[in-house]
Amino acid sequence: MNAQFISLPRNGRIVSNTEVFDVKDGNVTPLTGTQKMEFVVVKIGNKEKLYPVWVPNQVFTDDAGQTYLLANVKTEKEVAKKAEKIGAGYIIVRDKVNAEAWVDGKKVDFPSHLTNELGVRYMFVDFKSYGEVCKRVNGYCKAVKVEPVLVDTSVKEGERVESIVFGVREHDTILKAGMVLCQNKYHGETYQQNIEKLKKNYELVAMDANGIQEWKPKKVVQDWTWTRENIFAVLWESFEFLSGAMININDPEDVYGCNYVVFNGNDVAPGSHRINEVYEPANPLPKAWLTEEVMDRSFDVQEGVPKLRLILGMLPETDYVEVLKPLELVAC
Repeated sequence: MNAQFISLPRNGRIVSNTEVFDVKDGNVTPLTGTQKMEFVVVKIGNKEKLYPVWVPNQVFTDDAGQTYLLANVKTEKEVAKKAEKIGAGYIIVRDKVNAEAWVDGKKVDFPSHLTNELGVRYMFVDFKSYGEVCKRVNGYCKAVKVEPVLVDTSVKEGERVESIVFGVREHDTILKAGMVLCQNKYHGETYQQNIEKLKKNYELVAMDANGIQEWKPKKVVQDWTWTRENIFAVLWESFEFLSGAMININDPEDVYGCNYVVFNGNDVAPGSHRINEVYEPANPLPKAWLTEEVMDRSFDVQEGVPKLRLILGMLPETDYVEVLKPLELVAC
């Protein structure tokens, strides 16, 4: 099953390039005429429906005006032919961690920034080193996952995993050995997770006739930091694009991001995590350390992997002080 999922607000409107959808209590109604478009699976609760939705984060432009298409190891030949036909290049993750950019059949320097079809500009980072930068500048929090996950046991190794959140593609990769396809039950964020980590952090509570398992999160406390910058990075042998991000820094060997709004919630949906404690640097650093100007001068790109060693070497380590929470109201 190579399904795409899109997370919808309970109420509001979804706008694509030629379509407008009205959303009321989770029910979606097209408000305009239709034409041939890509269809995606819209999952609300346990119900799935097909709707034509234009999904950005498929075509990008660097700061010099060069256009790139998004490819993976399975689609590279097809994407390369399409890119050559329209005068574009393409980007791909090679050898699990190396990001490559190709134009006219030649590998070129990987761009430090890419802008998508909606004008959202992303900065290329390495989750591990950039997470440490964010921690030293912004601080960090201790949080527990509260949103259950659904695991589709019918998806096997080698099948495609796409994550589309709030109408934008975040991730597009291939399911690897030892991993399972997970989806946040309420937000629709889709990703692959190591089976052993799944068992460590979640408890199996149900499975339906279609082999969809529901796993309830255990109260596992993890460390997260955050940034408001739009970033993209290599994750699980592909790219992940995040407009604002929470970054899990709990395991130095498995640092990854989560959409800021998914993590913290917004007006139409609660957050996927509950924050228990917040810590800020004892010696606050200027937020300018996270700006593009500083990052650009600090990039040391080797083999397509952004190294932030320079900026880390310039940032002093610090102790952290817990931020006091407001008094809670207690019902009498």
